[in-house]
Amino acid sequence: MVSPAEPATMQLAVKTSEGNVLSLECEASATVDELKAKVGGKCRLFKGKLFLKGALTLAECGIADGDTLRAAKARVDYHGWIIVDYDNP
Repeated sequence: MVSPAEPATMQLAVKTSEGNVLSLECEASATVDELKAKVGGKCRLFKGKLFLKGALTLAECGIADGDTLRAAKARVDYHGWIIVDYDNP
């Protein structure tokens, strides 16, 4: 059985920690880091509870056209731990 081809571009919604929803268009072959740059850079992207790692492509992360992702602010405390702030999950 042949699976349908992925669309060349995808429409994604990204909900920020401030409660804003951004509509973005990107390629399935784009990396998570490229998407983060469109969102604003210093954030962590999640699909549900799954943290999306920077070097992976959106297709490798299972991101599909029409998905909604969540962007959360991240900071490092003085012990080196990464703290993610979920203002509006």
